[in-house]
Amino acid sequence: MKVTKCKLTAAMVASAKPREQLYQMADGGSLYLCVYPSGRKTWRLIHRSKGHLYQCTLGDYPAISLSQARDLAEQRRQELKTRGRLEVEAVTFEQLVREWLVYCKGQYSKRHWEILRSRFERYVLPVVGNRQVSEIKPAEWFTLLSKVGTNKPATARRLRSAISKVLRFGIAKGVVERDTTLDIAHILPPHKVSHYPAPVDEDTLRHILKAVNSYSGTSKSVEMALRILPHLFCRPGELLRMRWDEIDLEAGYWTYFVPKSNRLHVVPLSRQVVEMLRQLPYRSRWVFPSKSGERHISQTAMLLAYRSLKLPSDIIVLHSWRAIARTVLHERLGVEPTVIEAQLGHTLTTPLGRTYWRGELLDQRREMMQAWSDYLDSLLEG
Repeated sequence: MKVTKCKLTAAMVASAKPREQLYQMADGGSLYLCVYPSGRKTWRLIHRSKGHLYQCTLGDYPAISLSQARDLAEQRRQELKTRGRLEVEAVTFEQLVREWLVYCKGQYSKRHWEILRSRFERYVLPVVGNRQVSEIKPAEWFTLLSKVGTNKPATARRLRSAISKVLRFGIAKGVVERDTTLDIAHILPPHKVSHYPAPVDEDTLRHILKAVNSYSGTSKSVEMALRILPHLFCRPGELLRMRWDEIDLEAGYWTYFVPKSNRLHVVPLSRQVVEMLRQLPYRSRWVFPSKSGERHISQTAMLLAYRSLKLPSDIIVLHSWRAIARTVLHERLGVEPTVIEAQLGHTLTTPLGRTYWRGELLDQRREMMQAWSDYLDSLLEG
C-alpha cells in the first residue's frame, strides 16, 4: 500500500483522488487519510509503540474534518498511554465483508468476485452478518461451515478461506484481534475430488462418436454443438457461448476471452470444424442460438441429447472430451504435453511455462488440432 508522506491541508484532503489501489496520506502523529478505489476516504490512527502496532479507524471524511481527525487521534494516543491498548472497534461482520469486497475487487476476475459476494450473501451474512466481529467464536464458524459442507464440502473450504481473508483484512485495519478461522482450518470435512469419466479405448470412442453424429433433434444448434465439441475439446460453456464475431473462418481461428484466466484464448479450427460451422445459419450473434435466437442453447439441452442417445453419465459427459483428448493426443498421437496444455487453456506457474504461453505455440497447436480431427474421423470410418 503506497503512503504519501506530508503534512496535510484541508485542500489536499478534499482533492485527493482515488487510484486503482488503496493508498494512504500521512498527516504526522500517526494520523493517516486512507483513500479507497471506490472514492471513500477514511481517517486512521496507525501507531507503533514498544514494538507493537496499534490501528483504529477514526471515521470517514468529510463527516470528520482534518482538524477533528487530529483531535480524535490525540485522544486515542492519550488512551493508549494510560490504558496501554486501544479498544477494538465495534464493527459488524457484514460491514467488514462489504469493505473487503470493495478493497479486493481489482484482485479477482469479475466472475470470481461475483462468486465470492454471492457465497457471503447466501451462506454467511444471514447467520452472522449483524454480529460484531469480535464476538464470533471459532465454534460458530465450525457450525456454519459444517452445515454448508454437508452437501458442498468444496464450497465450505473455499468459504473458510474467504472468511479468513476478511478477518485478516480486519486485523490490518485494527478492528479484529485475530483470525478465528485458523482454529478450524484442518477439521472441516475434506473435499473428495471426483474426476470426469474419460473413456479412451477406440471401440468405446467409436460408439460414442457414431451416436453423437447420428443425433437429429428439433434443434440444429444442439445437433451441431454435439458434433463440434469432441473436435475442439474446450469447456462446454465456452463452446455454447461462442459468437460469430469471435470466429475467423477464412484464417481458421476462434478467439475468445476466458474469465477464469482473465485472458484471450485462441483455438485453431480444423478443416472439419470450419466445414461444420459453415452449415450453421447466421440468424443470431450466437453460433448455437436457442429457438428464440436471443440466448444460446444450454448445457442441459446437450446433456438431454446424450441421454436420449443412451450415453450414460458414468461413461461420458460433456466435459469428458478434455480429458479424452489430453490422454489420446499424448499417448496415441505423440503430441508434447506442453502443446496440449496450451490448447486446454492451462497455465504453468514456472517462468518457462509463462514464456511458452506468451508465445501461444499456435503453429504446433494448429497441426495438433488438425491431427485430432483426422483421428476422430478415422474412428468413425472404422
